[in-house]
Amino acid sequence: MSEQQYRSFMAQFSDVLSNDYGLPCHNLYGPLTPCYWEQDYKLVIYNLESYNSDRENKPREMSIDLFKHWFGARTTRNIGVLANAIYANLYYDKYMSENEIRESYRDVESLYAAAEKIAYLNFRCTDSPNGVRADNLGISDEIQITKEYLREQLTLLEADVVIVGSKKGCALFNEIFEPHRELEY
Repeated sequence: MSEQQYRSFMAQFSDVLSNDYGLPCHNLYGPLTPCYWEQDYKLVIYNLESYNSDRENKPREMSIDLFKHWFGARTTRNIGVLANAIYANLYYDKYMSENEIRESYRDVESLYAAAEKIAYLNFRCTDSPNGVRADNLGISDEIQITKEYLREQLTLLEADVVIVGSKKGCALFNEIFEPHRELEY
């Protein structure tokens, strides 16, 4: 699959969210940079939802710059650490020790470099109105209208490795993708 085909799909998805469902203020998650498409191993990391409400009432495309802006949040930085450790294993057959993983948390440039290679997704395309507390009902309601698009999105990303954060995230993944073997947390 090509980056251009993915971008075309996401533009259509954005139009559906805005025009058919009245959700003009949504996030278009995906690869943080075009570097994702060049990777031998494509890594996708899912979280539940974003909590950013100080924004314009229009679609927002996820990018490495936005990811860096959010880097003060523990979750976002942990994604960088996780990506760094996974890529060390996949590309260099290196298993990072617990101490190396802890140390990597402070190496911001290394974490940015790892994040540039991933696709970052949230199950919910709109922002949570609940601050940093998950809006489980809002997530579940939105999944009912986006489920088919989320399935197609993951197919187009051609992921080799998919990481899902949280117990609720695993349950949502199982509901959306109906894997042969369900994820467990």
